[in-house]
Amino acid sequence: MTSPAARKALAFWHDVEKVRKQPWCLIGAFGPVALLRFFAGALTLESAFALASRRLGLTARPVLMPFAEAAIDVDKPADKKLAERILREREILPA
Repeated sequence: MTSPAARKALAFWHDVEKVRKQPWCLIGAFGPVALLRFFAGALTLESAFALASRRLGLTARPVLMPFAEAAIDVDKPADKKLAERILREREILPA
């Protein structure tokens, strides 16, 4: 993450992170084509990463996870309880 392109991508994400929970604003940051595809229902994972790659000047690829729980932020007590319950159910965390 030390190349000029990586630093540029990190700076870009730092700026758009504020709107990460507003899909139309986040996607709009990648340009009008991304926004039009989003509203038309034609923004696929592949096309989104191709547009992001072009916008950032690097190759962006998704990291596909086999479980949705990987996206849980544990920054509130309720989130911690949820994460612990999931881990206990998977027998990763002792009961």
